[in-house]
Amino acid sequence: MAEREAEKLLRQIVDTIPAGISAFDANDRLLIFNEAFNAFYPKAADLIQEGASFRDILKAAAERGQFAELGGRGRDIEAWLARRLREHAKPTQTLVQKLDDGRWVQIVERRTSEGLHVTTSTDITELKLAEQTIRKQAEQDSLTGLANRAAVYNRVERLLADEGPQGLLVVTDLDNFKAINDTLGHDAGDELLVVVGRRLTSAVRRSDIVARLGGDEFAIVMNGISSRQVAERRLARLAHFVQQPVALTGRTVQPRISMGVVLVAAQNKSRRDLFREADLALYQAKAAGRGRYAFFDETMLKAAERHQSDIEELRVGLERDELRVAFQPQVNLQTGEPVSLEALARWQRGSEAVSPASFIPLAEESGLIIPLGARVIEMSLAFQARMRAKGLRSGRVAINVSAAQLKLDDFVETLANQLSRFRLRPADIEIEITETVLLDRSIHQIVRTIEKLDALGVTIALDDFGTGYASLSHLKQFKVDRLKIDRSFVADIRPEDGRGVIARTIVSLAHSLGMDVVGEGIETQFQAEALRAIGCDIGQGYLLSPPLVPDDAERYFQQRTTVPALPSMRTVA
Repeated sequence: MAEREAEKLLRQIVDTIPAGISAFDANDRLLIFNEAFNAFYPKAADLIQEGASFRDILKAAAERGQFAELGGRGRDIEAWLARRLREHAKPTQTLVQKLDDGRWVQIVERRTSEGLHVTTSTDITELKLAEQTIRKQAEQDSLTGLANRAAVYNRVERLLADEGPQGLLVVTDLDNFKAINDTLGHDAGDELLVVVGRRLTSAVRRSDIVARLGGDEFAIVMNGISSRQVAERRLARLAHFVQQPVALTGRTVQPRISMGVVLVAAQNKSRRDLFREADLALYQAKAAGRGRYAFFDETMLKAAERHQSDIEELRVGLERDELRVAFQPQVNLQTGEPVSLEALARWQRGSEAVSPASFIPLAEESGLIIPLGARVIEMSLAFQARMRAKGLRSGRVAINVSAAQLKLDDFVETLANQLSRFRLRPADIEIEITETVLLDRSIHQIVRTIEKLDALGVTIALDDFGTGYASLSHLKQFKVDRLKIDRSFVADIRPEDGRGVIARTIVSLAHSLGMDVVGEGIETQFQAEALRAIGCDIGQGYLLSPPLVPDDAERYFQQRTTVPALPSMRTVA
């Protein structure tokens, strides 16, 4: 009786201890535990009972995802389990585990002289979070060894605290850094960041500070500069140091930077204000052509406010169904027959027709490209179904799709359902993507989507080919059926310049890969004849037809189901 009372008292005492307590016998069978121990391992709670083996409890917890370090990788569990059991058999050190719910546990194991195994588990989450905070606040960037964001923020705060502060804040990033990452790899990108960090440091005084804010963005704070003239000399020195060639993975790269600049000369501004102004100036520098700097002025704030206002108006416009689609015919250059159409988004904002060159970038930046793109697809399919119902042969309708849409897991399934709803075949449409899609960071997801589209029977056209950084290897990686010669190359085809070397090269490349070619932006008869002469298959542009509202597009195909070949033009030299 006394023994039972003592055991009961012991259990009560153990249960009041906030740390997890467990004891296993010499055969590693659970003898006693408290609620705190049980609470640490809820995914193995059904096994935590007297008589259960340590191995069974540990294995169940691991297989059920209790331990964050395993990350749900089943193939690692057995090796991890074997290591953990060895540590358990001969406990010599304190262990720290992170659980799947974010808690951290410190485990102290000891063997008694009778062979019992006693474990104390303590929640040290607050301590670990404090350590993480300290690490995050450490003032050094781990990649470049430069100061980090926290350090440069502190320097600006100190500068603003001075009486009559004078100084320069520069926020800069590398132009086209994403293309370097995507073409040469992230290791090469990291190496370039290190080199640029060193060069920026070499270009400034010891009293100045260079920091990496993150990604390819840097900040420089220079004290004691009050005039724009002095500032411009310092900026020119920064650009000169950075823009020397760099050898990366066997290739030579010439980095360029854009800079947003703020002269710090007032105490009534906050650090947040200054960095916002520098960011706006950087945005202006990039918009002006990159590889340059821009000083902040108040008009930039107004422009930024207008920019946000435009995004909000686009959002409202989508909600009000102000988006429309125009259709521009594409013509067989050999026969003159209209063979397909391209769907082009149009936004009528009240009485104002907003240029796609303005609202499409807004949509991509704000994420509105997803609902906008979905609406374009729906209206394009509805038009195509209407043409089919009236027996009009309009060919495929090419629909522009963004990288953001291609990254949607259900994009192809949703498209297939829409085709079925409108009683259309996959062959009735074409998905058109721009060359920049090939360089997106989520390229693997995009490749999977394109492969699904190909399996569905949808053709793919690549727009703006030759204007970006995509290479022939990118072209081979994707299932592309049609190349579109960018309008800038078509515009270069002038009587005084001949037929255009770039256009001829693209046609030859496409045909060698079994692809059709579309020349877009045809505005003169000379351009149409020149493209026809070099074997371009299809033409598109205002010479052949402007974009048409749906009713006009329908009449176009009613009148020109078959049309004569293009008028003969003078021979191109």
